[in-house]
Amino acid sequence: MRPAGVIGFMYAVFEYAAVPHPLLTIVAQHHPQPWAPAVLDRLGLAYRQSRGTSTKAALGVTGPAPAQRTAAAELFRESGRGWSALADHAAQADPEADLRDWCEQAAELVEATLATEREATALLSAAVA
Repeated sequence: MRPAGVIGFMYAVFEYAAVPHPLLTIVAQHHPQPWAPAVLDRLGLAYRQSRGTSTKAALGVTGPAPAQRTAAAELFRESGRGWSALADHAAQADPEADLRDWCEQAAELVEATLATEREATALLSAAVA
């Protein structure tokens, strides 16, 4: 039996000399609703969605101050380490052991990582709201 669908995505970061910050593009496979807005809505995070291919339009977008972007980037890097720790934790799971402790530790890693991502997103969202 084949799965009906999977969540998959691709992201790219574009940098232009005329734009003072990188632009993130997410291309997501989605069903039944777009993936990124669904995740952000479920997390209760503010975001702005735009579409277009014009450099002129991209230059007109205001965003967070450079210090906020730098701080947010550091927090997102830290959250990546949290997800890596979760993957390491999963690889060390003993299927013969009582998994309650393992699950509690995994939940703590997820909560800590999500808290870091919320903090980073708040830095970026404050300037957009």
